[in-house]
Amino acid sequence: MLPLCTAAQKSQKAIKKEISQARDKVKEGKNLDKVEASMRKLLKDSANRDNVKIWNVLIEAVRGQYAQANEKLYLKQKQDTAALFKLASQLFTDACSLDTIDAHPNKKGRVVPVYRQRNAHNLMIIRPNLYHGGYYFIMKGNYQEAYHLFSQYIDCARQPLFSSIHADELGKWMPQAAYGAMYCGNRMDCPGKVLRYKEVAQQDTAHLDRVWQFMCEAYYQLGDTVNYVNTLRKGVSKYPAYPYFFPRLVAYEQHRGREDEAKKVVDRALATDSTNVIFLLGKCSVLLNLGQYDECIRLSRHLVEQDDSLADAHYYAGLSFFNKAILQEKKLMLSELTKKQRQKARGKIMALYEQSRPYLERYRQLSPKDVRKWSAPLYTIYFNLNMGKEFDEIDKLRNEYRKHIK
Repeated sequence: MLPLCTAAQKSQKAIKKEISQARDKVKEGKNLDKVEASMRKLLKDSANRDNVKIWNVLIEAVRGQYAQANEKLYLKQKQDTAALFKLASQLFTDACSLDTIDAHPNKKGRVVPVYRQRNAHNLMIIRPNLYHGGYYFIMKGNYQEAYHLFSQYIDCARQPLFSSIHADELGKWMPQAAYGAMYCGNRMDCPGKVLRYKEVAQQDTAHLDRVWQFMCEAYYQLGDTVNYVNTLRKGVSKYPAYPYFFPRLVAYEQHRGREDEAKKVVDRALATDSTNVIFLLGKCSVLLNLGQYDECIRLSRHLVEQDDSLADAHYYAGLSFFNKAILQEKKLMLSELTKKQRQKARGKIMALYEQSRPYLERYRQLSPKDVRKWSAPLYTIYFNLNMGKEFDEIDKLRNEYRKHIK
């Protein structure tokens, strides 16, 4: 065993020498990246992982690189801004790792961290760069990196390393950082990350409408219908004019076959703004589904007169005329009428189809991709009005569409 003990002693002596040399280089501010690499190499050995001296030199090497990069940026010298923010992030990661080791109980079983207060103070000076770095990476489209920096900024509040820092100081910009994290989670299509800081993000009242929208989208992705609908309702109540919540809540109630509830949503919204086009279109939808076709036509026509580019207004007017024609056809089939009475009834039906046609054709122009909604009624209209060329074209298009969706 004597050769093994001697080798171990030599190894420890070599490590102490390497640490000492690294510490000298840190003081000189030279080759800090190489110092960092050498300390990380030592920490890969499990025997060194709890060596606070190695961690301390490593942190000082990273801190020195950050200071040099920050100085270059301040002096408007050539400097990679992204690298500066990543160094700040690395400092927080390394300092938290050291703090975990530093907080191990001593021989008397007491926890007396040596480096905690100093590191917490130094990190609080650069903590704003986690926040600014998050928004920097958002602008660069690097949502993963942005989310990481926002998370570090927010998680300081629960890290033992920062237990001596007053909550008010830690809380500065916290809601805005949580909103940034939520935005990144949304852009990365990751509902778990969207919802991780939702309580904090809701304190950012300047973006609360977007916060609730992101929450709705996350709940929808997760299939959490209860929270999805509850958040939609809060959104409609607080921000009735915001374009996201109202149409989706109306659509949800309609999908459940609860037209009366959908009508209540519409009426409450219109009570806040009787001229809002989105609310009026919602009312058209409700009137159509309730079978109140004449009222739906009246309101839809009014909206079309105001703005001919409102696709849904054309659709609701056209489908109301179309549905009236279908109802008349059904009545005609069940009625016992004379030939003259039947011809007169057929004339009224054809007139309804003719009134429906321009609205649905205009809807097709405005929403060409929504084949499912306009192709079926136009097919029936062209057939009944004996419009051969148009009928052949829509028939071919419908067949192609069926093949495509299969």
